[in-house]
Amino acid sequence: MILSSCACDRMPGISDNISDSERKGLIVKKIIDKPKDFLIMDSVKFIIKEVWIEKMWTHECYENIEIFENFRGYKYQICINTTEESLKSYRRNWELGNSKVEMFRFTSKNSIVSEIKLKDIKNLCFNINQINSSIKSNEILCLAN
Repeated sequence: MILSSCACDRMPGISDNISDSERKGLIVKKIIDKPKDFLIMDSVKFIIKEVWIEKMWTHECYENIEIFENFRGYKYQICINTTEESLKSYRRNWELGNSKVEMFRFTSKNSIVSEIKLKDIKNLCFNINQINSSIKSNEILCLAN
């Protein structure tokens, strides 16, 4: 007799896109829903396909979605779908975020995510941090007005 069971822990989830977040009832706010190009650090073309804020959520073995009431002090996450080309030098040459905790991290080869506090949803501007540079960048990427 062979027994199998799901031995996975509750893992943080990230919706695939705005439609997926809406379908799951997680969407808090749509920020960008049509592709938009940004030029950062004078040479990096950052194409954003869509940006949304959703509730932090978890799944156990990819079933039973549950909302996190408090995940490391956060209830929300900001998700960015872009292109693989746009993220080619991400984390090698540049990063996006306002603190070490609120730094965007990869979720796939063409998306990044960061936790966000409710008070920060109104001001969606993020520092562009150059890596391995003696010159501190003062560039800021604002996703909404």
